[in-house]
Formats: sequence, C-alpha cells, structure tokens
Amino acid sequence: MTNTFSCSPELTYGEQCSAGQCRSETTCDGGTCKLTYGQTCDTNQDKCRSQAVCEGSTCKLNYGESCTDNPDNCRSETVCDGAASKCKVDFNQACNVNSDHCKTGTTCDSSLRKCRRNYGSTCTLSQSNECLSLYPCSDPGDGNAHCLCPENLYRDGNTCKNVNTLKVARNTIQKPAGTAYETTSITATWSKPQTGLQVDYRASLDDGNMTAWSTDLIASFDNRTPGTRYYLTVWTRRIQDPSYGTQTVSVTSESVAFYTKPAIPGELVEKVYIGTSGTPGRDVTIQFYGSAGRVASYTVTIKPQGTGGPGTTVTVTEIADVVSAPFQNLTPDGNYDVTITASSWPVTGPSDTRTDTFYVEATPAGEVSNLNLPEKDSRWIRATWRKPGDPNGVIKGYTVRVNRQGTSQCVVGVSITCSDCTYNETRQRPNTSDCNQELGAITKTLYQLADTSYLLDVNVTDLLPDVRYDVHVVAFNHKGPGMDTQQSETTNEEAALNLELLTADSSTLNELNVSWTPGLRTGQTSYNVTWEEETRIGSNQYTFINSIVLSDYNTRQYTITGLLSYWRYQVTVFAFTRLGSSPIPTVKQFRTLDYQPGQLKAFIIQQPGDSAKHLDLTVTCPEERQRNGPITAIGYNSTVVNTGDAGPAGSKNTDCSGSVVIKAGSFVAETDYQINVFAITRNYHGEISTDTVTLQARAPSLNSRPPESQKIVEKPATDASTETSVTVNLCTCLVDNDQGQITSACLIVCRKSDTEDCKPEPPASDNQKCSGLPTWKMFKQNSYTGRYRPTPDDWHKSSLFRDASRRRRSAPHRDRRATTEVKQYTIGNDTNCGDADASVYCDGPLKPDSEYVIIPVACTSGGCAEYDQPSVIRTKGPDKARVEVLHRNSNLHFLTEYQELLDSRTGHFTTDVGKLEINMMKNRYPAILPYDHTRVKLFTRGHQNQDYINASYISTTVDRYWPTQMDSPSQYGEVTIKMTSRSVLPSHTVRKITARMIGEEKQEVTQFELTGWRGHKCTLALEDVADMVQTVGDVTRSCTGPVTVHCSDGTARTASFIALDMLNRFVEEHELSAEVNVFRVLYNMMKCRPHLIQSEDQYIFIHDVLSVIISRKMQDGRGKGKVYQNLGYTDNVYDSTDMYSTIPDTNPYEKLTPQGKATSSL
Repeated sequence: MTNTFSCSPELTYGEQCSAGQCRSETTCDGGTCKLTYGQTCDTNQDKCRSQAVCEGSTCKLNYGESCTDNPDNCRSETVCDGAASKCKVDFNQACNVNSDHCKTGTTCDSSLRKCRRNYGSTCTLSQSNECLSLYPCSDPGDGNAHCLCPENLYRDGNTCKNVNTLKVARNTIQKPAGTAYETTSITATWSKPQTGLQVDYRASLDDGNMTAWSTDLIASFDNRTPGTRYYLTVWTRRIQDPSYGTQTVSVTSESVAFYTKPAIPGELVEKVYIGTSGTPGRDVTIQFYGSAGRVASYTVTIKPQGTGGPGTTVTVTEIADVVSAPFQNLTPDGNYDVTITASSWPVTGPSDTRTDTFYVEATPAGEVSNLNLPEKDSRWIRATWRKPGDPNGVIKGYTVRVNRQGTSQCVVGVSITCSDCTYNETRQRPNTSDCNQELGAITKTLYQLADTSYLLDVNVTDLLPDVRYDVHVVAFNHKGPGMDTQQSETTNEEAALNLELLTADSSTLNELNVSWTPGLRTGQTSYNVTWEEETRIGSNQYTFINSIVLSDYNTRQYTITGLLSYWRYQVTVFAFTRLGSSPIPTVKQFRTLDYQPGQLKAFIIQQPGDSAKHLDLTVTCPEERQRNGPITAIGYNSTVVNTGDAGPAGSKNTDCSGSVVIKAGSFVAETDYQINVFAITRNYHGEISTDTVTLQARAPSLNSRPPESQKIVEKPATDASTETSVTVNLCTCLVDNDQGQITSACLIVCRKSDTEDCKPEPPASDNQKCSGLPTWKMFKQNSYTGRYRPTPDDWHKSSLFRDASRRRRSAPHRDRRATTEVKQYTIGNDTNCGDADASVYCDGPLKPDSEYVIIPVACTSGGCAEYDQPSVIRTKGPDKARVEVLHRNSNLHFLTEYQELLDSRTGHFTTDVGKLEINMMKNRYPAILPYDHTRVKLFTRGHQNQDYINASYISTTVDRYWPTQMDSPSQYGEVTIKMTSRSVLPSHTVRKITARMIGEEKQEVTQFELTGWRGHKCTLALEDVADMVQTVGDVTRSCTGPVTVHCSDGTARTASFIALDMLNRFVEEHELSAEVNVFRVLYNMMKCRPHLIQSEDQYIFIHDVLSVIISRKMQDGRGKGKVYQNLGYTDNVYDSTDMYSTIPDTNPYEKLTPQGKATSSL
C-alpha cells in the first residue's frame, strides 16, 4: 500500500486562514478558522462558525443552514425540515413573521409570533394553541380534528373571509327583464357575488316557501295569491374543502318585494235592478263577486247601451266577497254596459277587465207634490196635496197614514182609490188596514188622479188633543206604493180629564207617598195636590194644611212630609191644562205609619189594703195627637231599686176611652221598686213614665190561695187521733212570706159545742193576735170551752218550718213563698203541760169524744189572718159503735154519706166499646156498660171484634161466672161444663162444677148461690148474708183459682157481695182496734165499673151486714179491742191510697182462657 500525504499545511482553530487551509473539524470563516457543527466549543460562541451557535458546549447549525448530512445538528427550537433540508423553527416556537422560519406545515402566527399549524392540519381538540389563531381546532364531523375556518367565515386560499362577502347584492335581485307580472306566479333573477368562488343558491318567500339549493341564478314560485306583495330573499352557501369534512357556511341577501297581479273580478250578482227613487232617475247599486286574492279597489264604469262617451265611473274601496257599486240617476227601464277592473299595487297595473250588462227596472212613484196641513182642531187634521212630479207610471190611488211623532204605528188611516182603474195585483191597491183605526175609503176617477193640477183633500179625524202627529201620503202605481211624503202637526189642547186612580203609600214615617193615574192627556197638564188633617180621631172632619202645583203630565206621585204618625189625612188631586181643570177632583183619605206612642198623661201608684205583692197602677193614655197609633194596651215593668233585678212586668188591654187601672202582681213585699209604664201599639212601646214605691206588708193571704192549692191544715188520710190528742196535716206554706216577713204564727184550737161554733175571724191589722190568746191551762180551767193556743212562742221559726224558711231565704225575689210541704203535727201530746204556769203556752191533752176546730194563724207587720178552712177532728170516745150513730134520725147520716158517694162517681172514664153496634145486643141494660179500661176481654183466637162481654175487673177480687146443671154436661165451643155435686143450705147453695177444654187439663169450680136476693131489695136476714160471705171467705183462702161474682146485671148485688167480702177479710186480718172505711172501699170500686151502688138501702145494707161480722168477731174473743166502723165519711176520701184503692195500670187477666186462671169481679 502506498500512503499519499498532502503537502499543504492544515490550520487549526483560531488561526488566520484562507479558504481551504483549515482542518476538517474547522472551516475558514472571516479569515479565521472556526469550529464546524458538531464540534466541542466549551460554551464559547466565538469558537463556532458564523452559521452555527455554541449550544451546550457543542456547535449547532443555526436557522436556515443546510442539515442534509446530519439532521440532528440543528440548534434547539429548530428542527431539520426534511422538505427543505434546512434547519427550520419548530412548532410552537418563536418566529419572525417576516421570514419563512417555520418548518413545513406550520406558519408564523403574526399575532402570537409563534409557529402554529396551517389550515387543514390535524390537531388535538383539547389543545387550544396548536393551530393558527385564524383557524381554530375543530371537528368538521368526521371524527378527526383539523385546523379550519371559524363560524361565519370561509377559506379563500390561506385566508378565512367573512361569509357576508358571499351575499347576493340586493340590487341584482329582480323580475326577469321584459316579462309581465303574473297573477299566481313569481320569477326572480340575480347576479353572482364578486368572490369568484363556487357557491350554491336558493330563494325563499316571506310566506315560508323555499326552492332547493342549486347553482342557478333564477327561481320561480307558482300558486301564489293574486294581488299580493311578497318579499323574496336569496340564500348563498359555500361548502369548505371536502378534504377536511363538510363544513358549510351560508348567508342571506336583503329581501326584495315582488308582486302578483290582481285577478279578474267576478260576474254580476244580479242583472236586473229596481233601485230607489232619485232625482230625476233611479239610484241603483249593482253588485258583483269580488276577485280572488287581494284587491285594494275596483273601478266600475257603466254607460247606457248603444251610446258613446266615457260613461259613469265609480271607485270602490270597500272590499268584500260581494262588492257593491252605487250609481245615481239611472233611467228606469234601461240596459247598461258595465266594465270592472281590480287594482292591488300600482306597479302591477289593474287586473283583466270584466265586461257585462244589467237592466234597470221601472220603479214606484216619487213623493207627492205640495203636501200641506192647512187646518186642525183638538181631534182632527186636514191634509191637501197634488200628484207626484215623478209618478213612474199611472197613479192608481193614495194612502194617508197618521202616527204619533216618534212612533211607527199608524193610528188612523185613509185610502183613496181609483173608481175606473184595474188593479192587477194586490200591491197596486191602496190599503191602510194595518192602522189602529181605518176611516172610510175615498174614490177618485183616473182622470182626477192623473191631473197634476188636481188638489186632493182629506180630513183625518179621531185624533187626540195636544199630540204631535206625522201625516204620511204615498202614491200608488202599478209597482205598488211610492215614496213617502210627510208633514207634522200638533192638535189643539182641551181641558183636563178626571184622574182614573188615586192611591197613597205610607212606607216612610210621617210621610204619605201619593200616586195617581191620570186620564187621557189633553194638553200641557199640571196637577194640584192638597192635603188636610183630621181634626181629631174618628171625627171625619178635616182642616186644610197645604197644597202644591206640579207641572208635567208624566208626574205621577208626590211625597207629603211633616205629618203626624198614624193620623188620617184627606188628599185632593185634580189635573188642569190651559183650557181648564178636571171636572171632578179626586178626594181620598189615607193614614200614615204608626210610631212609638208619646208619654202617658197621668200615672198613679196605689197598693191595695189586702195585698203586699200587688199594685194598682192608674194611667191615662197620651193626647190623641201623641198616640201615634191605636193603643191596644198599657204595659209596665219594674226593677228592684237596690239591686237592679228585673221585677214583675205585664200589660192590660185598653181602648183609651178613660183611665186604665192595671192590677200588677207578683211583687215582693217590703221591697222598693221603680215602676215604668208605657203605652203599647201593634208595633211599638211608647215613652216611659217612671215612679218608685215601697210595698208595705199586709196580713198573710191564708184564705186567698187558689182552689187547687194544698190546704194549710186538714185531717190525715189515716186518722191518728186518740182520746186525748188529734193529728193534722200541716202545710209549711203557713209561713209564706208573700205578704211580708212572718213575725209570728200559731194554731188556735177551739172545742165545738152548742154555744161555740169556732168560726175563724176575718183578717185584721192587729199583728199581735197570737200573743193575746189563752193558754191551754186557761182553756182547761174554762171547762174546755172557747179558744186557746197550743203552740209556743216563735213556733214559726221551729224545725217544723226551718227547711222551708231556708229555701225562701235562698231566693228572696223570685219566690218568697214557703215550699209546699205537708207535715203531721199532733195537738194534745204534752202530758207535762198541767205543771206549767197558766201564762205558758203549751200543748196539753184534749177532752175525749169531742170535736175540735184547728185554725192556723200567721202574722206580718201588716196584720194577722186566720185560715178560714180549719180542720175539724174528733177525739176518740170509749166503746161507741159508729153504725148506731148513722142510723139516728131515720138514717139521715146514711143518706148524707150515700149522696156524697153518688156525687163522687168518676164520670171521665169511657164506655166506648160497649156502645159499639156489634156489642149492643150483649148488654142486658143499655145504661149499664163496662168501663173501657177495666172491661174483661175474651180470648177469641184471632177473631176481631169478638172479645166483648159486659163484665169488669174489680181490684183485689176475682171473677168468672159458670152456669150450673147437675150431672148434665154442657158443651160451650171447645169447653165441656159439668156439675158434679150440690148442697142446699138454708141461706145458700153450694155446687161443684168441672170444666175441661179439649186437649187440656180438667178444672174444678166451687159455686156459691145466695138465694132470696132479688133486684135492689134483699129478703134475706143479715145473718144469712154474713154466713154466705164468711163461708166463701173460708173456702177461697185455701183456693188458688179465681172467684167470679155475678147477679143479673153485674152491678148492685155483685158490688155488695164484693164489698162485704173485702170488708170481711179486713176484719179477719186486723185487730178490733183497727179502722175500716166502708165509704172509701165503695168509692174505689166505683172506679172499676159504673152503677155498682144504686140505692141508699144498698149502702145501709152493707153497713148492717158488716156490723154482724164485727159482732161475731167480738163474741168469738178473737179481737183485742173494739172495731170503730165506718170512719169513711171524711173530707179527703178521694185522695186515699190505702185499702183496695189502687186500679192497676194493666190488668193481668185481660185475656181470659178457658182454664179460668184470671181473677175478676163482675
């Protein structure tokens, strides 16, 4: 191998050189060897050649240097651009906008001075700094992000331009040159925008119609509305480079007005017209159908057929489906040509012309000539006239019609007809039948009607006075009625007529609203209203008060004010005109409304001498003119002065004919009251008059109590008297405070004798009556004669009255009476009274077998009163039979008691069932019927109205009657009766009877028959009857079944036996000291069935048999004492509730069965 070496010297870094002298790692740069790119420069910039920079201790290629041999040697912020083989500024690095510094695909952004991606380059959507600011990174819709132009811009080369540069110029949008306006279509052309780019177009109208996109510079729209203005707009759009998606931009031009031509008008609606009367021809309004679409106006021209000239033209601006064009003064019976055009917009010109013809028909006559109303009166008007100047045919008559001015109804009509004319149609003949009144027809000849100089003359009658009338005259030709000619006139006045009605209403206090109905109006009417006042109530005499004149016929009422209340007034009303007044004035009387009465004239209060709770209020009614209505009563009320509590109130009817005295009651004694009195009408209480009064105490009102009130003292129902004492029922009402506070109360005891009748003394003002009476000891010392006081001092404050007094104090005003309680009080039970001083009031023993009168006494500060219904009680006497006393004086005492028994019969019980027609045959005596509430009701197994039998239940006795037949069975329906034995005794007969119902158990009956007793008389000895009674009593005590008692009619004898049976049981069951009350037993039996006691003998008989029964008991030694018989004649027998007195509310034996388990008395 041969080595070849250069002989030229190689210069190193920093040496002066010429081209080619430096070593390979250097290069001669400006006469000095400098390091090339890639060489180490130790951060000394001067070591590197001028096209390089020392970067990181290594020389790197600067911007613009060729980098083909080593792309990595470019300095930072630059890259070796393979397309240019030079070092270029990298993406997003600072750059010089005036040089091509940036690498391929990027451009120096002039606003940012950085290299950014060019249009169309791919980019990252999330990075906002990759693209040039002109081309933001966006997704055109293909899913790849690119740098594109923004909205409302489009790309022209490397520039994004405003979309408005694509807009079509407004002045280039127009109708194609040389074309006419169409009726239903629009065509538009335009020029391209000056960009020179390829774009698409479409046109749209303001009604929403739009063409498709195309590149054409023309668009058409069909089916448009004629005569309409449309606004057209041209749209331009630019589709961007398809390489980067389908982004589209578009813009619209300014709108331009386009027009459609109006459509041809429609045909005439009618071709024959009558028209209305004009001067001198006819006024006709022709009608035609309007053009389709929009029309601003129509031009209508007419001219008579066959004539020249322009004709007559009208412009119609009132647009409708049917258009009217009025023409005047057309010639009747003539043909006319008509042309019609429509106009919408001046730019389009009129529509096509519609040509047609029409005919004007002959018309009715015109107005009559010279209509005058030369004369009149109050009831008629005369009218004259001549033939119409425009008759429009042959005149065939006239009508004259008169109506009130302002109304359309004809009131009077007159027809003028042609005597020698032919009327082919009804409308040709004059007719006024629609008028309220039709006067007779007037006839004229055809010649007279045709003569223009002929004066027609009609007098219209039956009119009303002072009325403005319209007179209408119409001429008739062959077309019927012509034009109406009118004149007006007012008829003359007359005197006023009478009123038809006059009324008045007093709905407001002290006023009369007077109303009237006038007669027919006869002129300018006024009214005179006069009112007068009655001088005094009921006098029918009236005094003038005032009058007034009211103008205007239509005035129908007047209100009169300032009148008295409830006073009669006379009102006179008459009408008048300028010609006179009503012939007869209307006069009527009316009354005003009532009101509160005035104050009473007089008021006096007086207290009666016998009452502490009543006042006499004496008043006099108000003066007549202050009564203000019919006073029906005088009222009063009161209040307690100290407390203000309401006191008694009331009223008394009055006619005010004199003074009124009111008996006012229910006041509280010894109390101060304010008394108010006032008059009363139907609707009002009057003004109050007031006074005060103190009610003074009065003697107690023991004897002015209501009849139904509890007696203050009476004998008890059960007499508890002994030989030395008597017991009375005493009412606590004795100490009532209604007459004033009770200051003392006591009992006065008086023993009756031949010389002492013990009558109570009348009330007296003496209020110390109790303190001045003898004591018991004085009474005894006076041989038990005269009066004495057994009660102690302050007896009225004792426990006997304490509860009642306490209740009275709890309600001092409402009720100061004692509570009505009855307490027993015994007189004569103080056995220590004999040891007391004669001045001490005590209650010593009474004398036996004596009658005592017990008189209660009460006193107030106003006086004392003795009770005038004292109780009379007898002390018991030793061993004295009462029956002997009753037999004295030819049984006079029996007669008295018997009469009392008859008088006590209760008449309020009904006997309706026995009176039914179906039951009358079942009564033996029509007058003896059972009471409804105690009658026996048979068991009927469902048969209605079959339960009646003349039988009654008697309390505590049993009932049912069976017939007797020895050993001979009898069948009664389902019951078989058989007598099994019979015993005949001296006084009576005893039978044994069996009774069996089919399918039931046999029942046994014992029958006792008392013979020898017929009707109301008894032929038996008293002992026989006593035997019978006691025998039956012995048997029935051991018997559980019912007992039936019967006689012929189930009254007198039945009642006697039942009474004796009851009395016998009482004697057997009680000691001889017990008291038996025959009177009370019979009284209570009579409540069960009428007519039980029918004679005095029967009454005596019962007492006598009872005496035998009592004697037998005394002889048998079974009693411990004596029986005092017939204590029954007492004042309170009707209130007794002891032996056999109760009538059960429901009878347990109301339905008897065949077994006979019920107990009843017949």
